[in-house]
Amino acid sequence: MWPARLEEGFKFYRNLDPDFVREQKADASLTTVVVEIGPADGKIEILNKIGRALQFPEGYFQYMNWDSFHEAVRDLDWLKWQGLVIVLTGCNAAWRRDYATMGTLLEILNDAHRKWAAKIRHSFSP
Repeated sequence: MWPARLEEGFKFYRNLDPDFVREQKADASLTTVVVEIGPADGKIEILNKIGRALQFPEGYFQYMNWDSFHEAVRDLDWLKWQGLVIVLTGCNAAWRRDYATMGTLLEILNDAHRKWAAKIRHSFSP
């Protein structure tokens, strides 16, 4: 079961309905990015897909390693967002095929979320 509305934060939802995600994208207060992770996708394909979806600067695509991904996903200043939801679909097969890559990906996304949350709290504090 999923929530009535996608929320900012680092959350896991199983079997998220694509129609539900499309409806959420219509919410102007959130930037919702959907990335399909295919069963055969390895590290480079995953980094490329997420980088394209989040409009990473072209320099990122020259390196496409964990360090450059970490730096880019923690920045995201080129996206003018009030709230960001990143939906990764099709991950079950990727987890089974390459647990280490998916684990590293989620560690980096979790770290980025902590940075974004701190930045938002700081910008709204008196």
